[in-house]
Amino acid sequence: MLKRLILFLLLPWPAWAGDLLYPVPYKQLLALPHRVAGFETLPPKVEPGYELDAPLRFPGLWIGERLAGQGVAVAEVDGGRFDKLTGTPEPPLRIRAGAPKQPMAVALHRGLGSNALFPVGPDGIAARSGRGEGATALLFDVDELALGLRLHAEYADPLGIRPPPGHVVFTFYDRRGAVLDVLDLTPHPGVIALAWYFLAPVAAVTVETNDPGGIVLDDILTLTDPPLG
Repeated sequence: MLKRLILFLLLPWPAWAGDLLYPVPYKQLLALPHRVAGFETLPPKVEPGYELDAPLRFPGLWIGERLAGQGVAVAEVDGGRFDKLTGTPEPPLRIRAGAPKQPMAVALHRGLGSNALFPVGPDGIAARSGRGEGATALLFDVDELALGLRLHAEYADPLGIRPPPGHVVFTFYDRRGAVLDVLDLTPHPGVIALAWYFLAPVAAVTVETNDPGGIVLDDILTLTDPPLG
């Protein structure tokens, strides 16, 4: 943890600061010692893809639907049905998978050009309206001081016939399950590369959406200890 703190203090900071999050270019994190959780170990498979009814494990990272202590309600927005996390995470933090037929899915995504993670919502994995409308939780083995990921929320709509974009909400937690910060963003069409430095160590992140097109996640990037010597 000490090496991570030293690296954190040496990072090139942007000119402004928030309570927790300092947005930076995704490529800036790629230039530092890092690891990326992607989904290319599975052969490409078109939607609905692979149904994953257990949490996913990557080096230093668990991915699931929610954290232990949280529940999932149904939020109806403009005719769509989305996961809404309820309750408070319980320490020690643990990851939880979705209900049967509402798991996570990994499938080939045209916009990202690779396999990606589809959080499955109330309409279930078999329905197009269910894939991408769910919640996602990221739980780190060691508190993180930075995070990056790629997100796709919607394809371009040149004719203007689709509903307006919704929201993607990121909630950041400490190791006790207390909320450190909440980021509510309105995504634009296409691939969005998001990255932040954190003012305080972050143990877990949840992602929720009410975007009509749903969301997919890929290339989840965390920093590693800098090499010694």
